[in-house]
Amino acid sequence: MAAASTAVYVSNTEQYDRWRRKSLDMQTRLANDVPSTDMLDENARLHREAAVIQRRDDVALGLAIGAGVALSVSAVLWLTTEGERPAPSVRIANLETMETFFRW
Repeated sequence: MAAASTAVYVSNTEQYDRWRRKSLDMQTRLANDVPSTDMLDENARLHREAAVIQRRDDVALGLAIGAGVALSVSAVLWLTTEGERPAPSVRIANLETMETFFRW
């Protein structure tokens, strides 16, 4: 989860940087020129793109929180386990012992 969070965050940061440059350019154009229909359409597209970037940030944050919780739970379980607890196993020396033990 941590790797996925990092990958989404890095990818989203690059997209945000590109969006930010386009947004600043659009703000300058809207401030200096009379807004045209094309400019307003592009501005609306930039707003939709910002919403997508925000949702991806939310996903990255959710993945990071999930990874942190999983790591914390693992650490607590590891630190609070008392001694070794090997998995139960049955060892049978030979078929005669098994037949005698299980009374086949």
